[in-house]
Amino acid sequence: MTPRVYIGPLGSYSEVEGVGPSSGFDPFAFPSRADFSVNSARVEYAQSATPVLHTQTAGPIAGGFNGGGQGTKSILGFDIADGLALSALVSFEYTWLNLVPFVVGGLAVYANFIVDLFGNGTVYKILVIDPLSVVALNNGTTITNGDGSKTTSLLFASQWVLVVLDVPGYPPGVPVPQVNLAPGGSWLSRSYSVADIAAAYPLAVLRRASSLDGGLPKATVTPAVMLITGDSSNNRISNMKLSNVKLNGVAV
Repeated sequence: MTPRVYIGPLGSYSEVEGVGPSSGFDPFAFPSRADFSVNSARVEYAQSATPVLHTQTAGPIAGGFNGGGQGTKSILGFDIADGLALSALVSFEYTWLNLVPFVVGGLAVYANFIVDLFGNGTVYKILVIDPLSVVALNNGTTITNGDGSKTTSLLFASQWVLVVLDVPGYPPGVPVPQVNLAPGGSWLSRSYSVADIAAAYPLAVLRRASSLDGGLPKATVTPAVMLITGDSSNNRISNMKLSNVKLNGVAV
């Protein structure tokens, strides 16, 4: 069925039949959410309770990312927890449903947290929760629900995070990794205790910032908490519906 759009009076928003307020669907239920997608990716109904993260096939497009990435990455930012002490993280969870499971690609929805290590904007690191991480890294837990959706969760006291481009001997190299599957290898093979990072950097906080991370949109201030599908080399189709996003047990 082709959606019909109703344009309301000045100051109101349009309604798509079956989606707008008369259907009980509130497209602005979570005003702290926003779309930070790169290239042909997008987030549909970003501020709703069930946004959909889309990536699409596209020719290589340079310039959208910090660095040289040319892929598509759908990024939903949550403008929350700016300035929250790293040591105050307790839990994070979200539910995601692959709307096109017959498309082979191995994509998932993963989380990024921007951390200001010294609390003064000089060094940023990205903490990652990735459902595709190997079990040995203890990088959260993912369960499959009855409707085919998956719920990914991490308890910061007993499970570990990945750190993008960690450098042994320098932030966050002071803490010893809880798991190191390939010493000297990729950061994807190491996981860290957040408590250990917070102990080594007691001023570390989550931060809304332009971190200059190579996988984030170029020269753009992003929220401290993001859910993402795709990457800076991805040119595959993906459609992931999100729900039940909670930080420290509170819906965000």
